[in-house]
Amino acid sequence: MMISDMTALLCGSLQTHLGTQLPSGGGHTISAGQWHRDVRHRRCSSGLDDLYRPGAGIRARLAEMTPRQRLYRLAFAPLVRGAAKTAILGRNRVRGDMSKGRFTKAEIRDLLKDAWTRFEAHAAQIPHERDAGARLWLLNGALIISAIQAAIDRGVARNYAIELVGDAAWIIYRRVMMVPDALVRLTTRDPAKRLKRDTHLIMDVFPFGPKSYCKRWIDSDRGGVFLVTRCPYQELHHNLLPPEDARDFCQGTACNLDYPLAEMWGGHLERTETLAGGGKYCDFRYVTDTQPEGNRD
Repeated sequence: MMISDMTALLCGSLQTHLGTQLPSGGGHTISAGQWHRDVRHRRCSSGLDDLYRPGAGIRARLAEMTPRQRLYRLAFAPLVRGAAKTAILGRNRVRGDMSKGRFTKAEIRDLLKDAWTRFEAHAAQIPHERDAGARLWLLNGALIISAIQAAIDRGVARNYAIELVGDAAWIIYRRVMMVPDALVRLTTRDPAKRLKRDTHLIMDVFPFGPKSYCKRWIDSDRGGVFLVTRCPYQELHHNLLPPEDARDFCQGTACNLDYPLAEMWGGHLERTETLAGGGKYCDFRYVTDTQPEGNRD
């Protein structure tokens, strides 16, 4: 038998061979050249050629997203990739156990690919918010949830997955929050005034504006003190996740970032409860200890 003529002797039944219907009771001869052409045609028509054209899968996914989601991914993908590498690359796969090896670039790349895929489904369930900052933060939340789930499905312990993703989220959050603080530091050197103006800027302007976040300010000489009674970010977690996951994911990757943020702004955070933890509000006391004891709230 010559290579150019592949002969298949399939007798006694009606069968399908590579998309060709064979008559029962006889043989069938298939040209090798035709076989390769048929395979190429089916591969293209079924979309499998995305596997052979780098970037084609990503382009197809971007085409399926809403304009807002597409813009978000295009703008934030490089920042997210850099933060993930900084926070996770080289860390132990199992916390405290070096014998299990460390996370590699390939593992981080696969995790992010999975996270962005999950992000599409979560982002589709985000309700509309009037504040642009709230809309942005909900997209952040959908991606963070997706990344934690992707890590857990890859065998990372649940609490460790929250920690790793939270560390990556802090890298991005810190960069974003450096902008308002840089502006405020041009106006005052007083630590308490700096904290108060920082908090008013992010809570009254961007990203946690009053059209979406309900809050009540408390007058204080120590810094920025307020209560948040409605948080769309927390609501997203409870809409997408079981109660326990909603609490732990939100607190581990959002609420807990407020503590290092206060330190970055020159103070510290005092807090007694959060909405994510089942409280009636999130209390924020971004304060400094420079005031006399008698002036403390």
